[in-house]
Amino acid sequence: MAMLLFAGCDSPRDRAAARVRGSDGEKLRFESARLHTQFFAAQGKEFAPVASALWPECIGKLKPARVGLYKDGLTVALAETDGMESGLHIVPSGVNLHPKDTPTTRYERLAEGIYWYEMKQ
Repeated sequence: MAMLLFAGCDSPRDRAAARVRGSDGEKLRFESARLHTQFFAAQGKEFAPVASALWPECIGKLKPARVGLYKDGLTVALAETDGMESGLHIVPSGVNLHPKDTPTTRYERLAEGIYWYEMKQ
């Protein structure tokens, strides 16, 4: 599967990358850790959706289609096209995991603990 290439500075990837370069990156990782501890770790599931009413402001600013928790982090879906989903994969603060590519998902590091993902649906 080839990675999607986004042209121009107005793509969801470029907007997200610009946001995570500054203090928003650490804020996103902190909020990811909070959500992970509060809603996911206790449930012991592989995946847990996060209702929009529970999104921290820094995540809501990204205008995601949906947010979900996995064992290795928080996903913030920002775009869906032609059977592909893409967005941010945020490793919680204090966790030293790095997501690994799979046959259906590719990751690109944007900042410490923050990756752009593209996933075939």
